[in-house]
Amino acid sequence: MNPIPSWLKLGTACLWAAAGVAQASDSVATITMLDGPAWVIHAASKGSAPEGAHLDAEDIIETSPTTSLLRLEFDDGTILDIGPSSRVLVWPQWPLSPKGSGSGDASVAYVLQGWAKVAADKPPARNRSAVSSLALDVTGLTRDVVVRVQGANTEVFAESGDVTVVVRGKGSSAGPLKLPRGQFLARRGDTSPQVTPRPQPDFLGAVPRPFMDTLPARAAAFKGKRVTLNQVGPISYPDVEAWLNAEARIRSRFPTRWKSMTHDTVFRHHLTAQLAQHPEWGPVLSPDKPASRPAVATPSNASTQP
Repeated sequence: MNPIPSWLKLGTACLWAAAGVAQASDSVATITMLDGPAWVIHAASKGSAPEGAHLDAEDIIETSPTTSLLRLEFDDGTILDIGPSSRVLVWPQWPLSPKGSGSGDASVAYVLQGWAKVAADKPPARNRSAVSSLALDVTGLTRDVVVRVQGANTEVFAESGDVTVVVRGKGSSAGPLKLPRGQFLARRGDTSPQVTPRPQPDFLGAVPRPFMDTLPARAAAFKGKRVTLNQVGPISYPDVEAWLNAEARIRSRFPTRWKSMTHDTVFRHHLTAQLAQHPEWGPVLSPDKPASRPAVATPSNASTQP
């Protein structure tokens, strides 16, 4: 195992100290239920997540295959349940959807992988979508919705209220789709979404059991208490590789957030080796390299210009 540089140890300690203050005053949600292992990536650090810990906007939650449930309760009353083997970015603070898409300004959660259930008695605050993902965004939430992301496949179950699904990428020309209560939408890769009157059997058989139970809100039990994340240490490249190589609207945030990690030799090596997967890191890795100029059409290359 490569030793952690002393500068990084000190920087991590400072980040976690700052996190304790931020979680007491600027947090957006509280972990109120946890059954199984879970980790939080906060700034450039990773820690285990105890019940009662307060999370900031843009924290990342990751659960293990044996995790039954992690519940987040937001300040506006929205509840986010996260299932096993999941990677979820909480409360993004930048627009995820183009103007006019009907998806709102941002999202309660971006699901890179796994299970998420959003429950609300009213639409989430600040004109936010319920859930965003690579293939689609879910908005117009009136009650509860369950989303599963498996690779290129995404499924949405309007469990107890109507929702609107905005298809992204190829196949998005159809416009927003209204999904009434009880209906199920499945999108496989870039294919057109398929809507059925009820969820498919394989989906129902895989839904995390706690998602089917009516669990009471518990935010009041942790109000006024300071429970901080359990420090593990700075992130490693494998910890965040899936996020670094995600779609562009997510990746673009990380060069600023994780710039300090370029001082770590191993992290920097992996960034450089996979630069084609995340080209936005180029100016960070080589700040003195002149920006490439756009090609100028000439009689010999004009036919190759877009």
